[in-house]
Amino acid sequence: MLDWFYKLFSPNSNPDITQSIIVLMMAISIGFFAGRLKFKSVTLGVAAVMFAGLVLGHYGYRIEEHILVFARDFGLILFARLLKSRQSTISFPDVDAFSP
Repeated sequence: MLDWFYKLFSPNSNPDITQSIIVLMMAISIGFFAGRLKFKSVTLGVAAVMFAGLVLGHYGYRIEEHILVFARDFGLILFARLLKSRQSTISFPDVDAFSP
């Protein structure tokens, strides 16, 4: 009766699209929750998402190749866009002042 639940949430060496999206959502949600926990005065923040993904990968959770390529490229695009938007607000010292 709960075969669909077991199929979606158990580690699989050859996952389909639905399983891959569930693994991504599990890593994000577990990491977001763990990043908000405080140990004395230290928190992991958004780095906990990376650690959650590492732990899930260690226990056998995999992502389909096409989704992995899309997530990697999309993350790179967002990172480059963030750098471009931050570049306009950052003022660098005059480079000519340091040249001989």
